[in-house]
Amino acid sequence: VAGTGSAAEEAEESELRRQEVLAAMFTLGCPGLPAMDFAYTVYPEARFFETSTGNRVSRDALLFGIQRIRLKGKAVIKAHAMLRGDMASINLGRFCFLE
Repeated sequence: VAGTGSAAEEAEESELRRQEVLAAMFTLGCPGLPAMDFAYTVYPEARFFETSTGNRVSRDALLFGIQRIRLKGKAVIKAHAMLRGDMASINLGRFCFLE
């Protein structure tokens, strides 16, 4: 019955319900979007280098015209990706993932 518990108990129950809804959204995905996977990925230093803004770039990626390639931060460029800054300027936002 609502209102029989203390305010702290009601706040705790509300927070638990909110966490359950968020967990269901991330597990099932939102309608029209694929399910999200929040697995932590380790990028070995032997295969990737990290820039000062936290971008991780594969040593096997092909980058041309690097003066015109801007990565805002936390982007990952995997092996065999080709970025052609010599043909046009490239601006990538934060948390981009290129394969």
